[in-house]
Amino acid sequence: MNGAALAAWWGLPFAGLLLSIALMPLLLPRFWHHHFGKVAAAWSLAVVGPMALQFGPGVAGHALWHMLLGEYLPFIVLLTALFTVSGGIHVRGNLHGSPGLNTAVLALGAVLASVMGTTGASVLLIRPLIRANDNRRHTVHVF
Repeated sequence: MNGAALAAWWGLPFAGLLLSIALMPLLLPRFWHHHFGKVAAAWSLAVVGPMALQFGPGVAGHALWHMLLGEYLPFIVLLTALFTVSGGIHVRGNLHGSPGLNTAVLALGAVLASVMGTTGASVLLIRPLIRANDNRRHTVHVF
């Protein structure tokens, strides 16, 4: 199957999944907490089902298998490796969480992302950012 030849509406379930991830924890927190896996599965079926009807079950099964083995599994392995490697890196300093420091850490993350990728930079900097902000009385920046 040539993905470039697919119509734009095939991307709607992906957009729906992203919107669900962004909005449902805010709008329906209890539902999302208990059923987020089912919501993700429903959006997946919204792609695989019509794909099986239009292109045949073999093509849909192959696409699903390719996604699981060719994209999802390597991504999980990458995250595990990055988390393991960065877990041994301890950034020391007298960091006190503030909007300025948080902005500086984000800027450093942007620079590091160009060298080591967004996933590596985020995994590397998440622990120092959390430690710097763990004693904050107000943990959100509200204007």
